[in-house]
Amino acid sequence: MKSIKSLKTSILLVLLFLNLYFFSGCQQKPQLSSEEKKSTIEQTLINSFLTNNKLNYQLDINTKIVGKTFWIYIATDQEIISLETQPSEELLPKIIKFIDVKSTFKNSNFTIEYIFLKNKPDEYSPFLKNRDILQEKSLLGKELYPETTNQFLEIFQKTYVAIGDIISDVRDINFFVIAIADIKRGIKSTLVIHKLDLEKSLLNILPYNEFSNRIFRRNVKDPEIKNDKYGLHIKYIDISLIDFLNNQIESKVFSKLYEMLKFEAKKVQELEDIQEIILKSLYEVVILNYEFYDFYVVDVTDMISKKSFTISKSSLIKKFKE
Repeated sequence: MKSIKSLKTSILLVLLFLNLYFFSGCQQKPQLSSEEKKSTIEQTLINSFLTNNKLNYQLDINTKIVGKTFWIYIATDQEIISLETQPSEELLPKIIKFIDVKSTFKNSNFTIEYIFLKNKPDEYSPFLKNRDILQEKSLLGKELYPETTNQFLEIFQKTYVAIGDIISDVRDINFFVIAIADIKRGIKSTLVIHKLDLEKSLLNILPYNEFSNRIFRRNVKDPEIKNDKYGLHIKYIDISLIDFLNNQIESKVFSKLYEMLKFEAKKVQELEDIQEIILKSLYEVVILNYEFYDFYVVDVTDMISKKSFTISKSSLIKKFKE
């Protein structure tokens, strides 16, 4: 009997010990995985952001490093884009043109395909697909440049200063992505910035206006953004240099053509100077701005007439260098 009693006592003690063990384990805070822990440089940026230029409203900041891209997500209940106050700017009916440009890079060659014509025929819609670097649908619609609010500019300035505090210590980063989210209205403005542009801007080598023009920006509206303080809806990706260059080329072509159309440039009206604008835009982006020489030729194709021509890298440089 004593042996049975002692056995029961032992079993009870073991059960009690296991209960205490599991109970204490449940009370412990879950440990973050190595991927979830903030690196020293991320924490330094957050600390710098929180201490620089205190604002009169609450901000939540989170960071994530993916490959060579440093993501900074900032949530606010402030209005960051004011669509109502910015009327859409339309060209005169007689000079309205439909423009689309697509830049791709494959096998060390740039291929530029373009459509330039009056109106926008439905049969060309297959050519129009979402190609931007962040793979998100634009909020812009007819409004090419929605008005940025003072709150947005204040938040961007805080981020700009915070990145300046760490940029010399971030050697393996190529791009900074700043996502400023209005979590009350479900609007987000995301900016992709090349590290070299940011360094030049901080050193006053690159004028601020030119720095702003080189930033790739995408505005989106999405119900998932509402109340998302931590950027859980974002698909964090590693921005590639090639994707960035392609977007820069497209943006530069659009900008040049749009400005020329506004002033009714005769050559553009007659569709005579489009290829020249495309080549010059590529030269400025690829060679002058980012010194990318790892390509051999550039192919330019008119998607309407199917006519195309090819120019070598050396000929392209010679053409515009002089």
